[in-house]
Amino acid sequence: MDVPEFHDLMMLMRPDMKQEDIPHRTKMTSLVQAAFEEHYKELKVELKGAVGNISFTADVWDSGKRQAFLAITAHWVVQVPGPEGTSVLVMKSALLAFKRIKGHHQGETLGQVLFEVLKHMDILAHIGKFTTDGGSNNKMMLTKLKKELLECYPNMDWTAEDIVFCLSHIVNRCSLKVIDLIAATPPDHINIDEDNDNDEYDDEGEEVNVDNEGKEGNEYDNNKDDENPFPADDDAADNDNDNDNEPGDEPGGGAPGPDPDD
Repeated sequence: MDVPEFHDLMMLMRPDMKQEDIPHRTKMTSLVQAAFEEHYKELKVELKGAVGNISFTADVWDSGKRQAFLAITAHWVVQVPGPEGTSVLVMKSALLAFKRIKGHHQGETLGQVLFEVLKHMDILAHIGKFTTDGGSNNKMMLTKLKKELLECYPNMDWTAEDIVFCLSHIVNRCSLKVIDLIAATPPDHINIDEDNDNDEYDDEGEEVNVDNEGKEGNEYDNNKDDENPFPADDDAADNDNDNDNEPGDEPGGGAPGPDPDD
């Protein structure tokens, strides 16, 4: 932005432009900073009007360059006008800080940073519960916060036990542990029956007839599908066929007549 050639180009494209109209290279930074400060003031006023205590979520994030940052988010409820002169409760959330943590992110350090952020927001007297992962440094962080709070508010009944562990983080840790155990198990120790054709019971738990080939068998031999399973009927049918072959039963009926030549 401060290169003279760039200024000349801008002046060439906009003859009515003056040098002071071209923003300095720090202009955008100053605009962002001004917007942040305005939003920060409005947020502090809104937090003071919260109904009840304010809850928080906090987590430490590491960049690719091993730089640690502590993110602190506030969650609170406000009362706003509703229809027909009523009022309704609305839950709101806002990021309070994304602070760089220099050195090791131990519980003592995190607790001091957390205390400074909440003190700057002027909400130390309205602290509710915290939601974090199960890391031991988070427990120490709240212990450090309690120590600092008691110096400001000796009669405050807030305890470091007001912590809720993140369910998603717990499920993720459990899943990773199960995956590691499965990966460490030799394949010959994993017995997974992928062929369900040999089951002696169907899906409803009823016992089924299974032949030697592992298939559900019929009451009769599969190789005799064309045979009648009731032999008595076959005998009766054979007798009928024998009777059909008697001379008297041939077309014309009766015994054969005399030879015409006789």
